[in-house]
Amino acid sequence: MKILHIDTSSKKPEQSNSRALGQFFLQQLKERGVDTQIDYLDLTIDVQPHLNAEFVTATYKSENERTEQMKAVLKDSDAMCKRVMDADLIVCGLPMYNWTIPATFKTFLDTIIRTGITYELLPDGTTEGNLNDKKLFLLRQEGRIYDRVIFNIWMQ
Repeated sequence: MKILHIDTSSKKPEQSNSRALGQFFLQQLKERGVDTQIDYLDLTIDVQPHLNAEFVTATYKSENERTEQMKAVLKDSDAMCKRVMDADLIVCGLPMYNWTIPATFKTFLDTIIRTGITYELLPDGTTEGNLNDKKLFLLRQEGRIYDRVIFNIWMQ
């Protein structure tokens, strides 16, 4: 199973409960005999740029209409989209900062929500997702000791 493991905590690894929760989850998979290939992404190190007008304009052009500058603007996003599309399972360790997810995770989401890659814009104006074959686990941590019960429920 190809797993994209995403950490978003700004704390040092040894001080982060959300990072420990993600590691615990992956360890439980291994102990249950799941063959895993881990693609690790730390969004505090690989910080994605916020969206800007150049990015938005480039995403709505077809590939053959994009200039070299547009392609350069989308290069990191293309790489992130590929990592998501290649994964069978996405595991995200999410601390809660100020009652919400870290800004780096929201920026990551903005980076990978792409017409023609992660979703399709249909002629009638509706959308259809291209991630339906993915499993997603958001491992949320709120400053308390993490609870391992969620794993026992999922693993049964």
